[in-house]
Order: sequence, then C-alpha cells, then structure tokens
Amino acid sequence: MCSQMLADMGADVIKIEPPDRGDDSRHFPPFVDGQSYYFAGLNRNKRSLAVDLKTKEGHEIFSKLAKKSDILLDNFRPGVMKRLRIDYPAVKKLNRRIISCAISAYGQTGPRKDEGGYDLVMQGITGTMISSGEEGAPPLKVVPAVPDVAAAMLAAFAVMNALWQRTTTGEGQYIDLSLFESTLYTLAFPFLYLYLGSGVVPRRLGSAHPTIVPYQAFKAKDSYFTLAVLNAKQWASMCEAVAPELKEDPLFNSVENRSKNRKLLLERLQSIFEKQTSAHWIELLTARGVPCGPINNIEQALKDKQTLARGTLQDMPGYTGPLMKTLFFPAKFSKVRQSPGRPAPKLGEHTVELLRELGYAKSEIASLRKTNVIRS
Repeated sequence: MCSQMLADMGADVIKIEPPDRGDDSRHFPPFVDGQSYYFAGLNRNKRSLAVDLKTKEGHEIFSKLAKKSDILLDNFRPGVMKRLRIDYPAVKKLNRRIISCAISAYGQTGPRKDEGGYDLVMQGITGTMISSGEEGAPPLKVVPAVPDVAAAMLAAFAVMNALWQRTTTGEGQYIDLSLFESTLYTLAFPFLYLYLGSGVVPRRLGSAHPTIVPYQAFKAKDSYFTLAVLNAKQWASMCEAVAPELKEDPLFNSVENRSKNRKLLLERLQSIFEKQTSAHWIELLTARGVPCGPINNIEQALKDKQTLARGTLQDMPGYTGPLMKTLFFPAKFSKVRQSPGRPAPKLGEHTVELLRELGYAKSEIASLRKTNVIRS
C-alpha cells in the first residue's frame, strides 16, 4: 500500500518478485479478469520485475537498479536483506542518495525482532482486539487492517520526509518501521493517552467512547445510528432537538458530569430514540449541526451520495480491457493530476523492459531467461 500511494502520485514503482510464483497476494481470491482483485487494487501503476535475487546474476540486476533508484522498500523479517547482500549498508555503497525503508513486524531491534507477525497478530499484542467490542465478549478483530494500513501510510510519510531532507544533505538514510509500533500509534487517542494520563486500563464499551458521552451508536425504532457530541454547543443543539429538559440538568451539564453519569444519560436517550426511526433522528440532528449518521454496510457506504459526489471509486483497467472499480488516493490536489493509470502488472510483465533500461543486450536477457534467473 505504501508503494501504491507513491505510484498514484507519479512515482515509477518497480515491484521485485520471485520468478516462480510472484507475490503471495496474486493468489488471493476473488479473481476477476484472470487476476486477484486484492492484488490488482494494491499494485496498480507499478512495473513487475521477476528476478531471483539469490543468484549472482539476479544480484547484479538489483545492484544496477539500486544505483538508479531513490527509494528501496522491503517487508522482510530482519536479516533477510543482509543475507541477500542488499541491505542498507550494501546499497549505500552503490548509491549514497538512496533511502531504504524496512517495514517489519516488530522492527529491526528488540527481543521480538525475529518474530513474524501479520495484521491479526498485531491487533492482539497491541491491545486493539481486547479494547474492541463489548465487555465480557471474546476478543474482537476490527475489520480494517489497521496495522497494515497505518504502517503503509507512516512509511509513505517517512520516505517523503527523507526525500525532503535529502534536498539539503544530498544523502539518503535508513528507516526502520514496525507494524507493532504503527498499531500502537493508532491507539494514542483515546486509549493510550487515557491510560498514560490516569493509570486506568480503558474498559470495553462497544461503540462508545471511554470519556465522551454521548458518543456511540443508538438503537432507533427501525435500526441503529451514530451520535457524536463533543462540546457544549453540540450538547445544547442535541438537547433542543431531542430532549430540552436535559440541557440544564446538573447531572449532565458538563463533559465530566456526562461521563460520570453515563449509565443514566444513555438510558434516558435510548428511551427517546427508540420511539422514532433512525432517518427521523438523523434529519433532525443534522439540521442542528450535530454530528450523526447511518450505520451502513459496505455496499451502502460505496453507494452513499458523498461517495458518488467525490469520485471516491474510480475505474481501473484490467488485464484484458474490462474496467475494474478501485478506491483511489483520497486527497484531492488542485495541481496534481491523479489517475488509476495502468493496471496491476502480470508477473514479470516489465522484466525485459527494465533490463533494457539497465543496458542489458537481447542475448543477455535470453540467457537470463533460459537459466531461470528472470521471468518475463
């Protein structure tokens, strides 16, 4: 995802894959137009170089590429890049301007550095799972791949920062980023700082906030909806729309008092909300500037009027021409032309093209293909 964001912004991203099978995600269902939709969405606008880095010839190809590149990204366990002789000290000798960013489970140091870890493992070890869901329920995995997405976004930010620093120093640097710390970073507000500031481990509250009330999902006559009241103005507006008698009630006249008397306030509000539909309350509250909204499934979210108006979903070409829908980079730039561009590459689709750019002759490429060093 990190390199996908960079590719969306115009970077020439070269995805280096093993020749035999390629990236694991090429084999994840569902498949459309002969390719994994998962792989297609995360690898648009990239070029695929299928090369065996364990061979002498493969290492030479990598070295020539490293001399020309700005950024080197890897997601191996610590030590793998060194064994392949392509770690930062090695590539720095080839190109002092290169920025090398390693994204691993736990980072390059510490007692857990050699352990593997995916999204699920990170959600468990960081407290994400046990902080989600209702009190007394089993640990709950949150659906978004928070560790993966957070690490990708932080990595993209880190390498851009390093590129900016390079404009003054003339040198690249090494970035060590972990899924573990990236996930903890997402818990900073409210859970981490709540604990660090009070010493109290937050309780599981379902959709509710540990200190701000009301800030959760409520059951209306027909379905659930969300309501988020953070300040005095929103509280007054909500009361005017829902229950004027609550506005000056001393039990609820401050953020602290509403938190202290959470149970009583929620019971009062729930008894009111269940008398009308969620659409009724959303319309009433929205008109008064109170943040609230429906609880959609993924289909409803993608068909929401805001999704359609903002062009959040865009067409992306597939292997053979049919268009596929994709979520594009969410920031809207006034001076950067954005487009999903090319489809995700077939395995080794650009191997020959890249080797020619690196100066390899036609006969050399044929020899590399014959000895299975490359795939094209």
